[in-house]
Amino acid sequence: MQESFTAHHHFVQPFLHVGLALQANPALVAPTVNHNMNWGIFKPVEKKFNQVRKLYNNRKNKRQAIGRPQKGFGGRQGFDFYGLLRAYILAPLFRIDTNPADIHAALYANPAFLCEVAFRPKQKGRGRTASIIINPFPSYDVINDFDNIMTEFGLWEEVRRLCTIHGIEQGVIPKKIKLGIDPTPIKAASNPNNKKKRCGCKDKKRCQHRRTPTDPNAGYYNKGDMVLKSAHRPVILGELEGGVPLTSFMLKGNKQMDAATYQDILAMYKQDPSLNGLKVYGVYADGEFSTEENKALTKEQLKTRLITPINPRRRKEISVEAKGIKHINKYGVPVCEQNHKFTYRGRDYLRDAYIWSSPREEKGGNLCWVCPSPCTSSKGGRLFRVSRDDVPWVDWSLPEFSYRFKLEMALRTEMERIISRLKYLCGMKGLTKRGKKKAQSFVTRAIIVAQVVGIVAHKLKGRYVLRRIRTFPLPIAA
Repeated sequence: MQESFTAHHHFVQPFLHVGLALQANPALVAPTVNHNMNWGIFKPVEKKFNQVRKLYNNRKNKRQAIGRPQKGFGGRQGFDFYGLLRAYILAPLFRIDTNPADIHAALYANPAFLCEVAFRPKQKGRGRTASIIINPFPSYDVINDFDNIMTEFGLWEEVRRLCTIHGIEQGVIPKKIKLGIDPTPIKAASNPNNKKKRCGCKDKKRCQHRRTPTDPNAGYYNKGDMVLKSAHRPVILGELEGGVPLTSFMLKGNKQMDAATYQDILAMYKQDPSLNGLKVYGVYADGEFSTEENKALTKEQLKTRLITPINPRRRKEISVEAKGIKHINKYGVPVCEQNHKFTYRGRDYLRDAYIWSSPREEKGGNLCWVCPSPCTSSKGGRLFRVSRDDVPWVDWSLPEFSYRFKLEMALRTEMERIISRLKYLCGMKGLTKRGKKKAQSFVTRAIIVAQVVGIVAHKLKGRYVLRRIRTFPLPIAA
């Protein structure tokens, strides 16, 4: 639904036509996205929203009893769906956190934001005293109720699905993708030490019911240098070549192992109707997902391979009775008596073994030439073969030590940039609500923002422009 109620873009337009880069100026990026996005694709969600809003308001006003008459008139004229939707989607482009309080404050304090949101004019009063209000200000309750309705009835996910389908039709998301999977923490709006009783007892201080956490889905997150006392842990799925996030699934804090949740992630991916038409050419993930069961499951359900680095876990080193060889480490790499790792050279198909040559220094020199206790007289240095059966965790078809695997695995780093854009440019920070469902909707909104920006970027420039979310080089389309 292409609407233009405001004069704001008429003031911005002359500056865009001179060919200047938009860079990171919100006054230019937001109008570009707003006036080049076809908001009409969300028409089915608008119909559902208008239906469930009546149910929500009746329940909120405690008038859901059958046959109970409503008092007075039918209520004041509500704010339109598209204005409230634009408020949440355009807020990150104005560097506004996507929580109701910040959006409400920005609508009052930022005229440019209010003009781009463009609420439909409202009629105030009845009869001769009626007047028309241009760009009306919604209250905090209106903005908060919109988010609650969209979350409770799963409408944010419906918006994301329509956006994904539209992106596939427009070519923003290719039909043949390389799928990336990566979990990331987002700070929860609760402390795990804060607990309360959820019983209906009048005297909760003396009742015997146990206290439970205010946000059961949040948990401790500890990975490397990052330690969060309370965090949600969504798993982000993205298309790696174009850098477009596709969808997300919510895990519980850091209490679930990634390898154990992989089956559920694949099941939820297969159940998503907006992603059924995509052909997956490789699933790229961290080493935490690396198990034989997960690789077999990927091949069975998606007809492709799971590409992950080797995860040593609790594997022990393999002792070898060979001259000059100390052991084979947890990754499957032979180590010499001087504690130098051998260099991978290839595969021996006749012997079903991996070929390793002498260790190398940083500049490429052969360390066997300067070894104080050489184990070979060959000028080329030590050569050693590791049987395929001795290291069954290594993928024979694509060994994790090979140059080809390193090229493939380099694509997985795009997931880090996708998550970075979601957090710092698309509003996936500043969570103020509790519960798994609300946290999931919070992440889904950020994915919607990224996909909307990708659709507009594709319309103006071409594929892969989402990676330059802050610099659309072309002006607003006429």
